[in-house]
Amino acid sequence: MEKRSNKNLYFAMKIFKEYYRRNTPYEVDEIEKREFGFMFFDREGMARHLSFKSVSELAEYLRKHVPLHAYYSSAFYEIPDASAMESKGWLGAELIFDIDVDHIPTECKKKHDKWFCANCGEMGWGAPPSKCPSCRSEAIRSSTWVCDECLEVAKEETNKLLDFLIVDFGFSKSELLVCFSGHRGFHVHVLSEKVYDLDQDARREIVNYVKGLGLRFPSLVKAKLWENCGWIRRIMLVAYEKTGMTSPEAVFRLLSRRKKLKELILRESILRYSCLIDERVTIDIKRLIRLPLTLHGKTGMIVAIVNDVDAFDPLSEASPLSPSEFVKVKLKDAPPKVLDYILNRKEGVLKLPINVALYLILKGAAEITGDRT
Repeated sequence: MEKRSNKNLYFAMKIFKEYYRRNTPYEVDEIEKREFGFMFFDREGMARHLSFKSVSELAEYLRKHVPLHAYYSSAFYEIPDASAMESKGWLGAELIFDIDVDHIPTECKKKHDKWFCANCGEMGWGAPPSKCPSCRSEAIRSSTWVCDECLEVAKEETNKLLDFLIVDFGFSKSELLVCFSGHRGFHVHVLSEKVYDLDQDARREIVNYVKGLGLRFPSLVKAKLWENCGWIRRIMLVAYEKTGMTSPEAVFRLLSRRKKLKELILRESILRYSCLIDERVTIDIKRLIRLPLTLHGKTGMIVAIVNDVDAFDPLSEASPLSPSEFVKVKLKDAPPKVLDYILNRKEGVLKLPINVALYLILKGAAEITGDRT
């Protein structure tokens, strides 16, 4: 959690309190079987192993305690509030996916993400190295931001994942819950009893499939039989594009003489269609994930439910505040752009839309200097 002044803390807490007072929590399926966890403004650590019998009980907790972050388990338990994991009695778990720009290389990171070495003071732009290039220390600190370019990349990955889930695995749209993470990506929940009892090994197989791991070029027989299905569909689309051919037979006649082209087509297919997910989240059958319709404590943005990934605009759809409200802040080494809002300066006092100001304050890049107007 970023270190904040008392004035900043009061400003952010007041906005969070207003939000939870006005809004009803997400209707968690089988809420009485879920574990909840919360982090707060005024203390470190997480309060875990909490459970609620109803959404109204959860709503009362949010209004009373005003958490900085709110999480719930993808798993269902017999005794969700048991303090020892082995005593909870695992009953199953949603299948969840996390698409986060933190784990995706993007060119825009070189413009807005910074890192520095706590040992020697070396600094740089872009994704942080595992070790300092100057002193080889692993004490690397980073400052990460999100812009509209980041989100477009996250949207592309989310759409690829949805294609796998709907077209390849056969889930209906009503069985999928897509949420903006509140920061740098999206969460996708599969809400189907078909997946609840999958163990970690089965979930790892799903991860390998959507990432294209261990993929081989199909035989002609398989290409003819399954040309419109799964990875074969994707590989053949690339094959037609690269060869100019229009049938599996013609493609394979050419590739029988062009081994390197065959390898290139497979590599291109994986690069183009594989999905960059955080596999640790999907494999974990006891994961805590952000509670939809709560606020993200690093940005002040809503973990919003997304119905149209392409059209989603976080500044208008995931803000708890009206952009018509403004507040004066003093910037402290802010990036040139926050989401799609251009700041035009890195330092000094600036009057900003309150949702942008809250984002900067929670990220530790601004100090509140005036009242809301």
